[in-house]
Amino acid sequence: RGFDALSEGLVAMAEGDGRTAMTRARKAERLLARPDLTNLLMAQAAVANGDEETAKAYYKTMASEQRTAFVGVKGLLSQALEKGETERALKLAQHAFTLKPKSTEVMSTLFGLQSTEDDWSGARETLSAMTRANALPRDVAARREAVLMLAEAEIAVADDNTEKARDLALRANKKSPGLAPAAVMAARLTAK
Repeated sequence: RGFDALSEGLVAMAEGDGRTAMTRARKAERLLARPDLTNLLMAQAAVANGDEETAKAYYKTMASEQRTAFVGVKGLLSQALEKGETERALKLAQHAFTLKPKSTEVMSTLFGLQSTEDDWSGARETLSAMTRANALPRDVAARREAVLMLAEAEIAVADDNTEKARDLALRANKKSPGLAPAAVMAARLTAK
């Protein structure tokens, strides 16, 4: 009966019926005593019903268990992104990345958050991991890395660290010769 309830809850979620999914998930939770199976359904049903606090509680529970840690952290990350909690989302994305370093979705999210927060060196490390995991074509990765180096060079210019800025601009230009801003900055800083 517990597995039937779980199955019915999954079907209800797939149909978009959060209320029925929650009812069936509660029944499955009670009958199965297998939180590794029912917590995710409970969390997703809570989200479908607009009950973010209940979903958060279930995601936290999953995050604390070794078997379901990644799914729990990913659920918390999704909630943080929806609420615009960038700092919290960044920490959760970093944690998710340590749990599953080859997850392209997590790498992409982490890269975006690091870029948003101007964490250029962190973004470059994540980009390097994405490249090693073949999550990006090499030419796209090279161009993104050049853009990140250019952003770091602009910060170095603002900090009056011309030598560091020149080095970064030259490396960016070498990494992606077609990136005009890198060529311009490298030329400008070399002429000084």
